Amino acid sequence: MVAIWITLKDMLKREITSRAEIEKETSAPIVAELLHEDSKDPLVIADGRRSLLAEQFRNLRTSLSYIGLNGNNKTLLVTSSISGEGKSFVSLNLASSLSLLRKKVVLMEFDLRKPMLSNMLSISREPGITNYLVGKAPLSDLIRPVPGNDNLFLIPAGVIPPNPTELILNGKLEELLTDLRAMFDYIIIDSAPVGLVTDAGCWPRCLTPACT
Repeated sequence: MVAIWITLKDMLKREITSRAEIEKETSAPIVAELLHEDSKDPLVIADGRRSLLAEQFRNLRTSLSYIGLNGNNKTLLVTSSISGEGKSFVSLNLASSLSLLRKKVVLMEFDLRKPMLSNMLSISREPGITNYLVGKAPLSDLIRPVPGNDNLFLIPAGVIPPNPTELILNGKLEELLTDLRAMFDYIIIDSAPVGLVTDAGCWPRCLTPACT
């Protein structure tokens, strides 16, 4: 009976629980595996931290460098299928990991519908990206240093807009990214879930080979 129950439970589950399940269904490369860990501190990787999760983020950083994240291709967008899967957590700690290489890293809070990073870091959300996109704030007013890390900076979301997709496509984003690429070694973009809203789908036109 126990074996039958385990089999039925495995057949009816909706979550992915192993790397083998992904490898069986897709040929997409897996660049890292990250442990799920309940932590009061959203920043798990920093100078001197050697936890298992911190080492997994170091492995992710190394894997990304092998597949092209480097000085010539410095922009990385992080998204997921639905909200709550940990993309803001991954974005923050990947950016922190890159900054430990003494690289200047900017983290963009570009989930304009449900921004999380500014709350996680206790940094004011305004003025931010939306203020810049509507022409109400210069770039110099947006960039905030992350406390305790001289190489890591946050550009918060700003006022939550009624029309995020239209803002992304108004032409100002390309100008923003061009300026940031001249200022920073890496740009990490925490975007909206790709499966629920159209915001993340607007990014390919801004992340062409000529842009990255």
